[in-house]
Amino acid sequence: MKNGISVISVIGLSLTCIAWADDLPQLGYSAGTKVKDLVAKGYRWVTIDGPYACATEKEVRQIAGHRTDLAELQILEDGGAYYLIPGMLARVIRDDHGNGMSEILLGGISKPLWTYTRFLTARPIRNMDGIVETPETAGLIDRSDAEPQIQVQQILQTTQSWDGKNYQCYPTGQPQLTVLRITVPPNTALHWHDHPVISVGYVLSGHLTIEKRDTGERTIVHAGQTVAETVQTTHRGFTTDEPVELVVFYAGQVGLPITINEK
Repeated sequence: MKNGISVISVIGLSLTCIAWADDLPQLGYSAGTKVKDLVAKGYRWVTIDGPYACATEKEVRQIAGHRTDLAELQILEDGGAYYLIPGMLARVIRDDHGNGMSEILLGGISKPLWTYTRFLTARPIRNMDGIVETPETAGLIDRSDAEPQIQVQQILQTTQSWDGKNYQCYPTGQPQLTVLRITVPPNTALHWHDHPVISVGYVLSGHLTIEKRDTGERTIVHAGQTVAETVQTTHRGFTTDEPVELVVFYAGQVGLPITINEK
């Protein structure tokens, strides 16, 4: 008689916990959450109470078909079964229609488990706390569902040009920014020149060798690297067997040239 009362209680609890789509705003869902979208991604709510999530389909059949205290204890001790609770959220990743089973993911458990498909429903159900679990609260957020994260990578911050000389100051007139995209063919040397203003280059492809005329000092800048240009120092860049493409940013002044070529 006791067992019969327990079964009736569980069934009654499950029925009273069913939530309709119109209830979602009151059940912890955001206004933009749609049940059909969650269901389309494989989310289901558990309707059963018991150790019916197992590592293999065979274990599910064993525990569901011959549930005894001894069998339940044995399979739990072996780590082959996990308890399902009404209202728990699961994510179905595969269905075995022939055996009427589904492979699921549960929050906090890294490995997939099997259970009977009939123990799952596409209709939201409140859990024992009276709320409907969501992917966020159940720990079932899939990486493809998550908001893309903003990524910031600092490429350069410096007070010196590539040769170790400190920058002195910016122009005092009306500031003017200039950005140039430059492509240099293979085996090409640029004119000797200098920059009256601070500038920085970013190499998109290839590599560029920069050398100072007075000292012969050189540096090589490869794709994905930056170079803080010298100011009022005669230098040039040249390529070898491949072209180079780079973007150069100049922090200049209206009326002031950004590059002066040597005659």
